[in-house]
Amino acid sequence: IGKYGKGDVARAVEQLCRLNINTNLPPRAVLDRNAFRRDRLYNREVDQLLLDHKEFLQALYNWGKAVKGQEQPKQINQEQWYHLLESTRMIGPQTGVSKRDAKVLFALSQMVVVEEIKNRE
Repeated sequence: IGKYGKGDVARAVEQLCRLNINTNLPPRAVLDRNAFRRDRLYNREVDQLLLDHKEFLQALYNWGKAVKGQEQPKQINQEQWYHLLESTRMIGPQTGVSKRDAKVLFALSQMVVVEEIKNRE
């Protein structure tokens, strides 16, 4: 903490990772969270497909975030995501998606930019 954060544990850990750990990782261990979005998601074909099914996708999203006893946030949280996949039978041997896969998919889909901006303030 003294070397990097000057009393701020979060800053110290971030700098330790950025300066000492990340720089020594092999290329295959570094995941560019935006690579999939850039290469496979943000293109005309996907945009058109999503627009063609916008009404259904919006209804599914609204249904998925309506977990009993929870306030309805703008974004689906991990519990709501899991509930949505489980309720629609998208988890299990029939799809090949495990509970662990669902958690990893949720984690990888999170936008990093929002948190980065919050941390700067």
